[in-house]
Amino acid sequence: MPKYDLSFDAVKERIIQRIKEKYPDRVNDFTESNIGTVFIEAVAFAIDTLGFYINQLENELFFDRAKQRRSVVSLARLIGYSPKRRKPAEGTVTFYLDSPWEKDIPIPKGTRLEANGIYYETENPVTLQAGKKEVSVRAVQRGLQTLIFTARGEFYESFEVRDKRLYSVKVYVDGEEYSETDNLVLNEKNAFKIEETPQSYIITVVNPPKGANVLIEVYLTEGSKGNILSGKLTRIVDAITDIDGDIVPIKVRNDFPFSGGKDEESIEEIKRNAIVRLRTNERAVTGWDYENLARVLVEGVKHAVAVSPEPGVVDLYIATKNENGNPVAADETLKAKVDEVLRKRKALTDKVNIKDVQFIPVNVHAKVKAYTGYNYEEIREAAIKLLKNYFNSLTPGQAFRLSDVYRLIDGIEGVDYCNILTPSQDVEPEERYRLLVLGEVNVEVS
Repeated sequence: MPKYDLSFDAVKERIIQRIKEKYPDRVNDFTESNIGTVFIEAVAFAIDTLGFYINQLENELFFDRAKQRRSVVSLARLIGYSPKRRKPAEGTVTFYLDSPWEKDIPIPKGTRLEANGIYYETENPVTLQAGKKEVSVRAVQRGLQTLIFTARGEFYESFEVRDKRLYSVKVYVDGEEYSETDNLVLNEKNAFKIEETPQSYIITVVNPPKGANVLIEVYLTEGSKGNILSGKLTRIVDAITDIDGDIVPIKVRNDFPFSGGKDEESIEEIKRNAIVRLRTNERAVTGWDYENLARVLVEGVKHAVAVSPEPGVVDLYIATKNENGNPVAADETLKAKVDEVLRKRKALTDKVNIKDVQFIPVNVHAKVKAYTGYNYEEIREAAIKLLKNYFNSLTPGQAFRLSDVYRLIDGIEGVDYCNILTPSQDVEPEERYRLLVLGEVNVEVS
């Protein structure tokens, strides 16, 4: 019997066998009712339990087998990878009045709003002008926590934030703002780094003077919980007054959903992205390196496809997504960020061209037969929503499969069957950098 088998039955059998070999004439009663058997089983149970926990602890020591977030985060830090933090949901809100007001109404930056116990705030100041009934402004789901410390004078001085909702930080040392960095070694001053630990976040500041006032503004977010549907944000927390200080009966609404809110990286995402970072050592060598570095290191890149039309030349096709989660072309700012990241990591002789993923619209025309008693319009809306989600899940080069669409629509409650008229067959992109997107959609329900 293998020595490493620490199960209850295996341990009990080995103990009994050992007793028989060591004391053959003194102990020979191993019935269940014997008190000696009770002690043997107690020992076997204890070893079985200890063996289980030892095996679990052993798994947590290895990156590929670890299952607890605290273990995965700690192991990722050993290879220099900091898991991605939460992202706040963003959207547009409209402040409005039932009747025009005779004076200007300034709405300050940071005006707090609330929906279902989750708080939002305006990103910029805006004014509802006299005689107007409404004005719109961007808002973000977040809260602010301010921490004040006195520096001890250590070269790398760390401060702990025990709130895992952290997504962004501003650090001021004696009133001077410091910049966030991924590599403290390359920054001798005016820099800080954020690292996740199992229970908190550690803010490490470079060389703050002894006795200096260190003010840390911690921005907190609920992540994906902040993504809300249109019409859900209706409460203003802060009182709003006009230019004379009179309180105004102003209201708020969101005509469009809030989107973009994400939770911190999952365990599997940490494992995958940390291995990508370690494997390439943040160097762009293969096309796979270019694609993953763009997606992992540049916020906002949803799709990235690298193609080499000739030796020494890399065409990197990228796309981002809008507030509704639909893929869209990247703007020049995002392209510049990708170019900057890759310029530091590519071979000197390589030439990189940042291009747009080519969008190929696919028109869909479907006829759906519904069971009697079901709301046709609800079925139609459900089918269109599933189609949008299906296309948003596609990656560049991935084919449109009729079988997938039939399966999705047939699964809607109340649907008897459906018939896809257009397209009449699967659609295969001719190139890897072409992305199929939903074109005109027509769903008839009868």
